[in-house]
Amino acid sequence: MAITLDDATAFRAAIGDHLGADTPADVASVLAAGVAMGEEAFRATPALPGQTALNLRIGRYVIRDDDLPVIETIGSAATGLATLAASAGIAWPAIVPAITAVATLAWTLWRKGALLTPRQLRVVGLLQTHGPCPVAVLAPLAAADGAGAVPETMLEGVLLSLKEVETRDGHVVALAAADTQGFWRARGV
Repeated sequence: MAITLDDATAFRAAIGDHLGADTPADVASVLAAGVAMGEEAFRATPALPGQTALNLRIGRYVIRDDDLPVIETIGSAATGLATLAASAGIAWPAIVPAITAVATLAWTLWRKGALLTPRQLRVVGLLQTHGPCPVAVLAPLAAADGAGAVPETMLEGVLLSLKEVETRDGHVVALAAADTQGFWRARGV
């Protein structure tokens, strides 16, 4: 059953309410803001002619049943990132922008018809938190315990999958890129 909300504030609150119980309140607040930013960015994108049949933009906010697993996945990945950052001694204010960006990115992609796995979300979040870094630096962070943990043997595959993510409308977006020296960085939508 869909939940219909009148404004962005109610939408943000509903997102926070639907995050898993294991999501700390401070992380939930940041995630709800990030998802709301993603929804606003999606709404600001002009609809292409002939592509609005299943993507009505009517002014109200709607959370559909199929949105709930996405919200929970975003929450689990962000909680894992926050836990990892705390254990690495990174202060909460330093990780807030990365978590917000991951939530915004994941929601925007979901609304455009692409779904990231928890592992992909974790790797994008790590790239946004740690900036450009080689696989050798990223591997122990990605493999740390927590939601979306990526074994070292799978990391390069996840990174390569982030180079070409296809959306429902056929557009291909690169969420990660490597430079000539092998340093990976996150890219926006």
